[in-house]
Amino acid sequence: EGLAAKLEEYERVRMPEVKALVRLCRVANPYQYRQTGRVSAFRQRLWAVNFLLRMPLAKVPGLSANAFFSMQGEKSYAKIMRRCDRTTLLLAGVGATAAWNVWRVFRRFL
Repeated sequence: EGLAAKLEEYERVRMPEVKALVRLCRVANPYQYRQTGRVSAFRQRLWAVNFLLRMPLAKVPGLSANAFFSMQGEKSYAKIMRRCDRTTLLLAGVGATAAWNVWRVFRRFL
């Protein structure tokens, strides 16, 4: 058990946190710096809507309002990303259900 083995073990143990941190940097606040163009402006608005939709969910245990706010009280980046992913799945499910119900209502009029 030399230094190489210990370094490999350290890398194996820390890699989930590293991967979560890299992902967190990409999703926590991707539009913190001004970006030009219509597509960027549209994406920035979508991100803001997503942010606002998550705010009421902040009080629900196991969900995350926003990755940035989650970082304030949690030490594990992997746990933060799991909470954010869980919230994203919930919002996607609610959105898909709402879209399906709207489609069913409007389909009657076509």
